[in-house]
Amino acid sequence: FPPRRPRLFIRETVGLRMADGSSHDGYWYASDTGGAIKGNKIDLYTGHGRGSMQPIMRLNMRTLTIADAGRFDGCPPSWQNASN
Repeated sequence: FPPRRPRLFIRETVGLRMADGSSHDGYWYASDTGGAIKGNKIDLYTGHGRGSMQPIMRLNMRTLTIADAGRFDGCPPSWQNASN
């Protein structure tokens, strides 16, 4: 599992259409390990509610290309903007 608080780039998610109509840039933030995630699996948070999961559920991604893109401190910028 990646170290705590990394910023990750997942190539397969570039251009993914999100629930709000925007396109994902492929960068994700790992903020916890979660007790329910076991083995070589990741859980991608795409927003609040079941509707936010629909775009990613359609992909059926079994293999992902994940690259370390640095670390983040505090809340990621997109979360800060969403709460303002």
